[in-house]
Parts: sequence; C-alpha cells; structure tokens
Amino acid sequence: MYYIPQQTLTRNYMPVFMVNVRWLDKLGLSEPTTLDEFTAMLRKFKTDDPNGNGKADEIPLSMEAKFVSMAFGPAFGLDLSNQFYADDQGKVHFSYYEPAYKEYLTYLNGLYKEGLLGVDYASTTSDQVTSRISQDVTGATFNFSWYMSMVYSPLFKDYNPEEPIIKGILPLKGPHGDQFYIGRTPVSGIFGITRDSENPELAFRFLDYAVSEEAQTYYTWGIKDDTYTEENGVKTFTDKGKDNEYIQKLGIGPVNLPNIQSTDSADSVVAPWHAKMDKELEPYVREPFPFVYALPDEASVESMAMPDITTYVEEMNFKFISGDASLDQFDSYIETLKKMNIEQVIAGRQAQYDRYKAAQK
Repeated sequence: MYYIPQQTLTRNYMPVFMVNVRWLDKLGLSEPTTLDEFTAMLRKFKTDDPNGNGKADEIPLSMEAKFVSMAFGPAFGLDLSNQFYADDQGKVHFSYYEPAYKEYLTYLNGLYKEGLLGVDYASTTSDQVTSRISQDVTGATFNFSWYMSMVYSPLFKDYNPEEPIIKGILPLKGPHGDQFYIGRTPVSGIFGITRDSENPELAFRFLDYAVSEEAQTYYTWGIKDDTYTEENGVKTFTDKGKDNEYIQKLGIGPVNLPNIQSTDSADSVVAPWHAKMDKELEPYVREPFPFVYALPDEASVESMAMPDITTYVEEMNFKFISGDASLDQFDSYIETLKKMNIEQVIAGRQAQYDRYKAAQK
C-alpha cells in the first residue's frame, strides 16, 4: 500500500470566539477576556437591544452544535472535541471523566437556564448561524477564524474591509486560569493505492503529481494572472482570488485531494486586520492529542468500549446541560463510565502517548 497525506494548518486560522463589535460599541462594552465577562456580555446582548430595532429579537449566542464543546471546554482546561488530552506531566485524561467536566456542565446549564444558550443549541446548523448574523440578530458565535472576514463581516452591506464587524477575540480565561484554543493535527486525511489497484502505475503517477509543487500551487493559489499574480517570487491574490464564491467554483482548497494548506495564502486572501489578528491568536493555540496507531490489544479494548461510551456521554451531555438530568447525578455518571471500562481505554491511550513522546526524543 502507498499513502500520501492531506495536511492542514495546525495553529493558524483555527476555530475561535467571534463577537459583533458594533454591538459592543453600542452597549459600551469591551471585548470579554474571561468567562464571567463573556456571560455578562451575553446578558447585555439579550436585554439591551444592541441591534437597535426596538424588538427583543436578539439571540445572544449562536453556533453550530459541533462547536459548543470546542468553544467552552478549554476555559475549564478540557479538550472535549478530541475527547483525550495529556496534561503538563504527560498524564492522559478522558475529558468527559474529569471533575472539571462537572464545572463545564454547570456553566452551560446556567447559560441554558438564562436563555443565553438557545434551546435549539444541540441542532443549530451553519446555515442558521449565517442567517442570524445576516439579519443582525446574533452577537456572538464560534467557528473557524476564516469566517470572520470571508463570510460573516461581508454579510453587512456597509462592511468596510479595513474594519471588522464580526471579530475574533482571545480565548476566554476560565475559573482556574486556563486560556487556550484547540489546534489541529497536521494530517487530516490520507490518499492511498491499494494492492488491488487495477493500474497501480497510473495511480502512482497521479498521486506523485498530486503532491507536486505545480499541483499544490493550483490547490492553494489557483490560476496565475487570474486568481493570483507573482512578482519576485511573492504570490498575491487578485480580486478574483479574494472572491470566496469564485475560488470555490475553481476548487481552490479542495477537501478531496492531497493539498497542503498554506498560511501565506490565507494571509493574502483575508482582510489585513484578520491576518494581523491571526498572529495575535496563534500563541494561544494548543496542540490536540496526537494521532497514534493503536497496538492490537489497545485497538480491541477501544473498539469494544468506546462506541457505547461515546453514545452514553453524548446522551448525558445534553441531559445535564438542558436540565433533563440533575448534576447531582454526576457521580453516578462517573461510576457508569468506570463500569464501561473507560479506565482501560485511558490506559491504552496513555501507552500510545508514551510511545509518541519517546519517538520525539
């Protein structure tokens, strides 16, 4: 078998909190830096008519369901989106099996009770978020940084590319001082040739070209003198290259080919304020738990235990946040995870992490 990777950015243009700066200005608020300040901001967004239409139609916070754990977990020191994380001493944890997870649930249950986290939070889609922002009825969201200047801010007819409307903020500092965003592992996918390939030589030639400099330029920049120009070795996007709809039609940044994402091209296509902000956010991005192949025994334990554990965790997550289950049941929840062999799974992940760290030396 023969594989080549698809590589992503790992620290730049990651998912971040974003706020409507016009709403902040209207209410005389500063960008929130802590979880408490963020909560106070949401309350003002809900009650003080920041869109100025005289209606109580504001949805303080709106994000896709998949981003809720990634957004708020780090404030409690947790990487819920990747489930597992290693602490500074190299000890591996399952985020949903930690005491801090109860604090996370308590906080989100509070937002839910106050109407600051919508009753539809578990089913909110990307299209709904975009629609709400375009109607100026939501003031805070969480998504890949790309969206601030490429999608959300341009939804406003009077948007000036020199000034943000929907702007990213630093990660929120939690009750114990945790303050970070979650990055990504460098390999997002692999493309391979199997031993059953009918024409392996042609497949090899295709993949070799697919990772060539010429192909990577097409993936990242598009067509010379159409979507980009080049002078003294420096590439710059044209107006067409900065048109998100146009470049999508050309297939720039494909998800179905082994492209290597580029910070330089991202910096060139986004608004200048956005590129500057990305570098300010970069130091706050923490590496996720690494991908490490499991040994047969480890894989067997995970395949037997994790499907049921994941289902149970997801069910209880919604129940705890919505109040359908009391947080007085959290100890019982932990005991159930223990009976479902989560500690054996953690032991396997610990062994994998130890091998990974040993290989780095």
